[in-house]
Amino acid sequence: MTATNYKKSLIWPTEFHFKAEKISLKSGIVEPYEVWHSSEQNRSRIDFYEGTVKRFLYTNPEEEQPIAYEVYPKTEGNLDSILHCKRVPCNEEMTKFLPSVDDFTYQGEKTYDGKLVQIWKSVVEEENHYKYENIIYVSKNEDNQSIPVRLLKKQFIIWNAALDSHIITEFYSFNTNVSSDDLDVGKIEKCKNAQHLSTNLKQDLENLHPHLDSDVNKAFQSYKNYHGRNYKDKESEVRKLIFEDNWRRIVHHNRKNLGYKLEVNKFADRFDHELVHLSGTWPSDPSDLGTELFPFSEEELKAMKEELPANYDMRQDGIISSIKNQGDCGSCWAFAATAAIEAAMSRSNGGRNIDLSEQSLVDCSWSKGSKFESNQGCNGGFLYETFKYVTLHGIPTQREYGPYLEQDGYCKMKNMTNIYNIKGFAKVPSLSETALKAALYKFGPVSVVINSDTSMLYYSSGIYYEPKCNKKSTNHAVTVVGYGVRDGANYWIVKNSWGEDWGEDGYILITYRPLTLFNMKYLIVLLHSILSCCSSIIDSYAIEESLIWPTEFHFKAEKISLMHDIVETYEVWHSSEQNRSRIDFYEGTVKRFIYGDPEEEIPIAYDIYPKTEDNLDSILHCKQEWAEKSMTKFLPSVEDFTYQGEKTYDGKLVQIWKSVIEEQKIHRIINIIYVYKNEDNQSIPVRFLKKRFNILNAALDRHYVTNFYSFSTNVSSDDLDVGKIKECEDAQPLGTNLKRDLENLHPHLDSDVNRAFQRYKNYHGKNYQEKEYELRKLIFEDNWRRIVHHNRKNLGYKLEVNKFADRFDHELVHLSGTWPSDPSDLGTELFPFSEEELKAMKEELPNNYDMRQDGIISSIKFQGGCGSCWAFAATAAIEAAISRSNGGRNIDLSEQSLVDCSWSKQININKKSNHGCDGGFLHKTFQYVTLHGIPTQREYGPYLAQDGYCKMKNMTNIYNIKGFAKVPSLSETALKAALYKFGPVSVVINSDSTMLYYSSGIYYEPDCNKYAINHAVTVVGYGIRDGTNYWIVKNSWGEDWGEDGYILMSTANNNCFLMSDGYYPIV
Repeated sequence: MTATNYKKSLIWPTEFHFKAEKISLKSGIVEPYEVWHSSEQNRSRIDFYEGTVKRFLYTNPEEEQPIAYEVYPKTEGNLDSILHCKRVPCNEEMTKFLPSVDDFTYQGEKTYDGKLVQIWKSVVEEENHYKYENIIYVSKNEDNQSIPVRLLKKQFIIWNAALDSHIITEFYSFNTNVSSDDLDVGKIEKCKNAQHLSTNLKQDLENLHPHLDSDVNKAFQSYKNYHGRNYKDKESEVRKLIFEDNWRRIVHHNRKNLGYKLEVNKFADRFDHELVHLSGTWPSDPSDLGTELFPFSEEELKAMKEELPANYDMRQDGIISSIKNQGDCGSCWAFAATAAIEAAMSRSNGGRNIDLSEQSLVDCSWSKGSKFESNQGCNGGFLYETFKYVTLHGIPTQREYGPYLEQDGYCKMKNMTNIYNIKGFAKVPSLSETALKAALYKFGPVSVVINSDTSMLYYSSGIYYEPKCNKKSTNHAVTVVGYGVRDGANYWIVKNSWGEDWGEDGYILITYRPLTLFNMKYLIVLLHSILSCCSSIIDSYAIEESLIWPTEFHFKAEKISLMHDIVETYEVWHSSEQNRSRIDFYEGTVKRFIYGDPEEEIPIAYDIYPKTEDNLDSILHCKQEWAEKSMTKFLPSVEDFTYQGEKTYDGKLVQIWKSVIEEQKIHRIINIIYVYKNEDNQSIPVRFLKKRFNILNAALDRHYVTNFYSFSTNVSSDDLDVGKIKECEDAQPLGTNLKRDLENLHPHLDSDVNRAFQRYKNYHGKNYQEKEYELRKLIFEDNWRRIVHHNRKNLGYKLEVNKFADRFDHELVHLSGTWPSDPSDLGTELFPFSEEELKAMKEELPNNYDMRQDGIISSIKFQGGCGSCWAFAATAAIEAAISRSNGGRNIDLSEQSLVDCSWSKQININKKSNHGCDGGFLHKTFQYVTLHGIPTQREYGPYLAQDGYCKMKNMTNIYNIKGFAKVPSLSETALKAALYKFGPVSVVINSDSTMLYYSSGIYYEPDCNKYAINHAVTVVGYGIRDGTNYWIVKNSWGEDWGEDGYILMSTANNNCFLMSDGYYPIV
């Protein structure tokens, strides 16, 4: 680049007028605005929403605080839009339309959008919590003033390097002439009588604007004051960020005038995991029809359609109980059912309201459900199971049972005397508007399940219609209490359980447009409710309340991870008398014998497993090693369990036992086991439910169900004799080599998880802080489980537990960082072969071609925690092309130079440019190298895995390419021809999560074609193995990943988009 005569300085004009667009790359929201400012007049103005909202700011040098006038339209009761003007408090921050120049340093010059611009950057750390990175492009006018062109703002959390906020502002029509008329609020009639500052300083959030930092601070302070929020210092910034994101979306939504409004309410500063328990309902099975059939046929409903009133609101009848709040407990199913029962009782007794106990349902209705599900207290439930429970056992009043606790409690139904019963319940025919109206009008409120989309959290008023919520599963239960029509729009009147300060005093109006009827699959209505009392509804039984495991047992079991949808089968033999145990996995292909010796503290374990040798034969192996006592605990310890009651499950009368354990003040573990009794009063396990919660945020991070089958108390000594297995005669003796691979441990045994994680830590040299340790182990366990589950399927490629297995998702984001180029980006040269030439060439190309054998492929590199895969993919191709042209002499070019220097021109606001460690484009990278070349790593300096200053002006040894060409998309022959004739090809792919753990084999992942392109790699050859064609792909995740840094990817079906967007350099 040529030097200019303009000084390297950042100086804003004292008067300016501009238009701008602020783009949030995380939320996808674009906010246009217009600014006028005059330091000489001490006045500023900013217009939002195409000038419909204006803010004038007057600064008086003698006053500490500026004065602001807000001019905005407001819809009155008659729906007319009236202009209002308010005089509101202000601060100097509100007049800072351009960033302070103090912290910026000069970075260099480049051409952007046809202008030569200077680039300035500032990096500020705030209280060791946040890092703010600002980059601004400016041009210079004749007075050497800086004219802003583009501002990039990023906010990172320091401790985990997560990108919290990413905003780009594009400036248009910037000039330094400002008319005094544009800054005169007196020109607006309404502002002559603006409310005086000293009378009322309070202003609504509607007069603040979420894309002004000063307004965000003011709004968040008002929000905290209103809701009585008190945060710790670091927490306050995190909460403010959540608040700002939600406020921005709410304002963006309300500007669309979609028929309903959202508001900043009590949920607006909450983490996602803190809102999980606002829902908690699953749809019942289609066969769950209730105790009574719906009484009206289709013909009767057709006849009834005209008789039903157009508007019907049971609140006007006085039978609907007050709005309640389920709080931080996923008990919406209990509130929805109770609301319907309360109203049905009131309807039958002449309007006398009663307050029934939702807490009793949370504590007591742990009933059998289909697909391994049942009511689970604060972790969710089914409407069908709830009504079934109340039909059988009734429901007490809240006054007698006790207050609602927002948590699971002990069932106290045996002590209740005043219990309300229902005769039964019925299901409303699905997707029938008339049937639901008839049920409401004839019988009373209806409990329904819906999908509570994120937007519903912030519902304020209007008729709610959200097309997206029908794309997701049902997760929430509410109660329909009527219906109506307003301005031609039909709606249901819905009672929620999120408190009176949500929605329209706790209610929401939901449209019933065709096919959007609540995402309504399962609707339940009470029939013929009656009022009765009884002294006791749960019979007592003569079986002793005790939990005693047999000393010998044999069983088969199925362990189901509900969070991962993984089912693991195993079989167990155990004899306390013989001090021997055995567990078989994977249908008996893997066995573990455990021999205990009363004189030894540590048992001995023998692992028998098949292992595939180099000749592909599967050979049985036997290893001997020290075991742990915990490895023999196939049933939970009985010590911490307390008796909860009895119920019928799967045709058996079972006792229910529960334990709640806190683990190192990090986790709370809830275990529930169903057992029946044999003739010797021993407990025979039927079902075991295990949940683990993070104590800090109440998030559910483990949920298992184990079902036991074929349980017997007779164990043959032959089944426990490892000597029956020939391979164990020469088992490696103890003390020689106790190390074994992870493949011989099993992720659904807690003892093995601990052992495996310890070995993983040692192998990779990991050191964690105390609290971090449990989180990392949890991530490791999840990934290990998925890897083992995948490898058992024998899909043609293997995964392995590698260096990424303990990483958070946000720590892996930068392993990718590429976007597809525009279809019109064809390169500097056209691809030289026509379709006819490619057809003729197809037979001439070799079946196998591997450039690694030619010695022209450089060594594997590691991009680290920087989204620079695009730089590595392009550099690898250039290195090989140059080596191919110079007789095989390898060179090591600088990826860091591309990260620092190739920040290319952005075409429009919907397209990105190369952004260093935040991603880039192959097309733009090759374009940059064609124009400017690329230096060696030796001269430029080492790869830093972070953005740095561009040092290209100081380089002397630069390698150039003549240009580059694009390979025709979706053509296997074209890609093979490019590889064989010209060398490696840089391509973009989707790196599905399974690719992170790739180990060996030919990778084919159908799911990766469902997601967007996000990664760049280099194809260095192709081949065929056992009839399967593959590409040889060089990655940039280090030599300890995959097959020494490479992956073989199937050529089938444009696997992971590999043939969509590829380029090769021309040297």
